[in-house]
Amino acid sequence: MMTEQETAKEPTLNQQKKKRRTKLFAYLDHIIRLSDEKLSSKGNSDKAKQGWARVMTTAIATYGTLLKDTELETIEERLTKIEAERTLEKWK
Repeated sequence: MMTEQETAKEPTLNQQKKKRRTKLFAYLDHIIRLSDEKLSSKGNSDKAKQGWARVMTTAIATYGTLLKDTELETIEERLTKIEAERTLEKWK
């Protein structure tokens, strides 16, 4: 069980994580868009296109991982609230 100090600190930490994730999503969006442009352009060699394809693949995989982490964090927050509500109901 968490102490009052830990509970008080948690929302601030979650907000910082959410802000950081939002920035990372924006960076990854830009990288994916740029990679798509480079893959579609006619001036790049096959080797350069392979490099951009690797960048795009990595960015998409990272995006998916961040998305999964965000969803898991949301589920964890909801579960914590439900558990807290059940504990309160139990003591009534």
